[in-house]
Amino acid sequence: MKHNVFRLNMILLLVAAIVHPCKAQTTFSFGYDASGNRLTRTISLKSALITQDSVEIKKAQIPLDDLIGQHKIRIYPNPTKGILGVEIQNIGENTANLQIYSLGGLLLQKVRLASEYGNVDLIRQPAGIYFLKIIVGNKNAVWKIIKE
Repeated sequence: MKHNVFRLNMILLLVAAIVHPCKAQTTFSFGYDASGNRLTRTISLKSALITQDSVEIKKAQIPLDDLIGQHKIRIYPNPTKGILGVEIQNIGENTANLQIYSLGGLLLQKVRLASEYGNVDLIRQPAGIYFLKIIVGNKNAVWKIIKE
């Protein structure tokens, strides 16, 4: 009896697969730089209800942009695989201090920037959420950083 029920279920499963074939509806592809940081994400959707053509959505890694006083700040990529780029425009003769904190508030790293571009190395840190505090002059701001 159990054998017949199993056979019947298998036959119904095969008939369902033939009548309604399964096809992949969504594909994902990612672009990475030499350090392993994700730069691009492409999502291709295929919907049989609307059209048979493929619809492709492209989303480049969008950097975080903000201001500290008169200084435009750009942080990229977020999420990161390890190396986080920081750009501070119009820094002039000022210096900027970058501080990385763990989710628990522990100061993990300090970086001093004397130019507009710099990197924060998170390669040795485990995947998780971190906070980046940037101090320029007497102004500061904090961003959430995700390490994959």
